[in-house]
Amino acid sequence: MKRDRGPDVGHALLIGMVAGAAATMLWGRPRHAGTPLAGGPAPTGATEPAPSGATAGPATAPAAAGNGAVEELRASKSQARGTWISAAVATVALLASLFTLSGQVRINAQQIDLNTEADKRAAQVYASRVAVWYTDGLDATSTTPAGLDVTVQNMSPATIDNVRIIASLTTAAGAGAGDAEIAIGAVRPCSASALRIGAPPGTRFHRDTDAVTPQVQLKLAFTETNRDWYLDGANLVTLDDTNRHLVPPYGVLPPFPTGRKVTTSQVADCGEAF
Repeated sequence: MKRDRGPDVGHALLIGMVAGAAATMLWGRPRHAGTPLAGGPAPTGATEPAPSGATAGPATAPAAAGNGAVEELRASKSQARGTWISAAVATVALLASLFTLSGQVRINAQQIDLNTEADKRAAQVYASRVAVWYTDGLDATSTTPAGLDVTVQNMSPATIDNVRIIASLTTAAGAGAGDAEIAIGAVRPCSASALRIGAPPGTRFHRDTDAVTPQVQLKLAFTETNRDWYLDGANLVTLDDTNRHLVPPYGVLPPFPTGRKVTTSQVADCGEAF
């Protein structure tokens, strides 16, 4: 998920910049705008030419220079004061933005925790209410292969879509031959879909010989709302970028031969309490 600092961060920085500029304008202005700085030109009309033959007093020029130096010092102090105030306001704005960002990070972390709990809860619901099993189908005709009569049952509160049945295969000599699959579409709530599947030519279903009765382990992949699921025996997981490799994209695996259409039936005692 993307983590956005939110509009508060930009607002805080903008307030800091405006406040700093205002402080510089207010505090950096000289108190006597009409008095020139030392060495600066005299304002127009500020002085009149001395009368003819008049002699200026010896203290007049030094006094003017001294006043200019004082005013320059005052202006420098005012500008320095404005700079410090601007820096202080900018620091406060930065602290406010950091505080806002920290709060947004906490909110994002809490949202991730909530999503994780929701996924765990959904997994518990589907683990107990979505199931797949089979019985051996030994009879065969010219259009229906011998194989497995597979049933997918959905007693969850939502329709499961893009349902794919997957099983492992071996060769006639017992070597691994990869997986095969068949897609059966959607299975609505409180219903079950059944069909016959056979092993592709030259292969047979892999059976777990460690069990008392060798069993074929069927796997199920399906979509619910906006989540992808993978049921492998008794383990049900949500598929994401970290484990999506568990189920190849549809069309990569060879298809199971089938001669019977998918039949759908209603499931009794399917309640809505979860």
